[in-house]
Formats: sequence, structure tokens, C-alpha cells
Amino acid sequence: MLLTFLLEALIVGVIGGIVGLPLTFVGTYLLDINGIPFNSGSSNGSNLLILIRPLLSMSDVGISIAIALVTSIIAGIYPEWKASKLTVIEAVRKD
Repeated sequence: MLLTFLLEALIVGVIGGIVGLPLTFVGTYLLDINGIPFNSGSSNGSNLLILIRPLLSMSDVGISIAIALVTSIIAGIYPEWKASKLTVIEAVRKD
């Protein structure tokens, strides 16, 4: 029974990771077009403006999916463990 709940959390993590990827691609694209201005001048008033442009590699995509999966499993362990201890009648009574 606990395995069923953990698989449910894993599926939620996969869906969250897949939904988050297009948002990440769009955000990275928009930041790449405009750049992120960074003033790295010294304290005496000289201005040295650098534009930072983000890059997204395939390893970043894999790491983000892995983080989504691990986070969903960690967030689901306690509620799932607690729910797996209940009988069906107890669960229906509590709702």
C-alpha cells in the first residue's frame, strides 16, 4: 500500500518536472535576449556594466527533473506513511 502512495508522489513529481521545463525554456530565452545587467564597478564610482546571459544545458534539465522527483518523494513520505497505517473505514470516517 505504501508503494502505491510513493508511486503517486513520483508521478506528481514527473508531471511537475515536465510542466516546469517549458517555463524554464521560456524564462531562459527571455533572459538571454535581454541579458541580466550587473554593475561590477569599483566603489570609487567607476561603472563597469556586464550583461549576464544564462545558458541551459541538457545536464541542467536532467538535474532539474531529478530534483523534482526527489522533492516530491520526500514531501510525500510522511503523509503516505500515515495514510498507509489507516484502514479503509478509518480513512472514510476522517474525511
